[in-house]
Amino acid sequence: MKNARTYYDVLGVSRDATLEEITTAKNALAKIYHPDANVHKDIDTTELMQ
Repeated sequence: MKNARTYYDVLGVSRDATLEEITTAKNALAKIYHPDANVHKDIDTTELMQ
């Protein structure tokens, strides 16, 4: 697992991020990848959100 990504990597925050920073990053990604936000786009985000 040499190239394993951590949750911090996925969210784009540092390992010493505050709960507020983590929550903000999570919410920003949810707005981008949520299936309801991508109804008219040609990408399937349902799997990404699970």
